[in-house]
Amino acid sequence: MPRGLKLCNKCLGNNGPRSLKCKHCSASFTFKKDVEGISLAQMRARQAKETPQPSFDWRELKRGDRIKVVQSTGPYLPRENDDPIHVGYAGKFTVLGLGKDVIHATGNKREGDSAHCVIYVGPEMMSEYGVYRVPHKIIKLKPRKEKV
Repeated sequence: MPRGLKLCNKCLGNNGPRSLKCKHCSASFTFKKDVEGISLAQMRARQAKETPQPSFDWRELKRGDRIKVVQSTGPYLPRENDDPIHVGYAGKFTVLGLGKDVIHATGNKREGDSAHCVIYVGPEMMSEYGVYRVPHKIIKLKPRKEKV
């Protein structure tokens, strides 16, 4: 049998590697299941969600550290009967410095490498302009390996 193909147990026909049904006899393929009855992909996704992110104090960041800001976190504008408008940042950044309740960073693809981003990490509060100031969720990334 050629590499990368699946063999049907009923008609012994060759099928593509990601086929759900046999193209010759329409028989369904069986997939490995966990004891709970979920597929391996579902099990891996569940484990990734349940794995806690290592916590760190944002005040310990130094210039040059790499961070990731999780999407849909941070300050937002509330809207009636609809999802809020998030006005914060998302993506990977390089830390430039720290402020009182903010991280000064640069290096996001969407904002541009030379853009200066102010990432809010202070306490939750309502601003005078109607924006709910909620801290961004931040994950510290491993340092980049330098190319030789």
